[in-house]
Amino acid sequence: MSNQPAILNVLKPPGMTSFDVVGYIKRVLNIQKCGHTGTLDPAAAGVLPVCINKGTKIIPFLPEEEKEYIALVELGVITDTLDIDGEILKEDDNWKLLRKEEIINTINNFKGEYQQKPPIYSAIKKNGKRLYHYARNDENVEIKKRKIEIKDIEILNIDLPIIKIKVKCSRGTYIRSLARDIGKKLNTNSYLKNLLRTKSGPFNLKDTILLDEISEKNLNNITISIDEPFDYRKMKVKDYAFKYAINGTKLLEKNFKDWPSDLEVGEKLLIYGKGQFISISKVKLNEEDEIYIQPLRVFYNGGLK
Repeated sequence: MSNQPAILNVLKPPGMTSFDVVGYIKRVLNIQKCGHTGTLDPAAAGVLPVCINKGTKIIPFLPEEEKEYIALVELGVITDTLDIDGEILKEDDNWKLLRKEEIINTINNFKGEYQQKPPIYSAIKKNGKRLYHYARNDENVEIKKRKIEIKDIEILNIDLPIIKIKVKCSRGTYIRSLARDIGKKLNTNSYLKNLLRTKSGPFNLKDTILLDEISEKNLNNITISIDEPFDYRKMKVKDYAFKYAINGTKLLEKNFKDWPSDLEVGEKLLIYGKGQFISISKVKLNEEDEIYIQPLRVFYNGGLK
């Protein structure tokens, strides 16, 4: 088994937790280091980026601010988990009184920022415990609302009591909570019947791989190099400066083969040397107003084969 750091853009099937997917990949590839980004609920399917070997070091840097989902919201029912895996708490027929125009206007009003209350069946920590621990033990706990952003919401189909929507949102948004809140605004109960994540940052549904495709033999055909998800400017160090770059030393103009004239303070860069991806770095300014490049994290031997 190669120890090459890499990323797998996995199509998570419904019925598995994100942790289950990681466990499966560890067993199939016989590796120890493996981690996912952007947890998906067990009932949900879709894009789940998984980093393997030392590629796990890239997880905190992955650009995953924007997510995209296709969701089925069922009106007239609410469950304790706010999705199809939960126990039904309430049912009503109020949805039968709704007009299509009212539904469209209500859902469109969710565009923009709003304070969202996460589900109690979630992995958010409160006083050192996950919220779902409180729920499973019937303990009361205060759940604080969090500011999230619905960047776009599109109604794909209305076939009451089912509404199909496409949502682009910020990281940290719970589509289960959005489904609940849509029902509240429409004066009915509601829950998330089905969820498919179609995008997580630079990772798209069309590029995902099935779990059955993952094997040691097929690894070179399905992995993504750890530098590929980033659209930062690329810069190459001179051969003599390679040792400085891999040791995390701050780099100066003289250390690079080319030095762009339009570098901006605060800009993030991908640094390469001797055909290898070395680091994610940042443009900084010293006390003499001179620009230098400071590594944020070194990934020596990563990214390129």
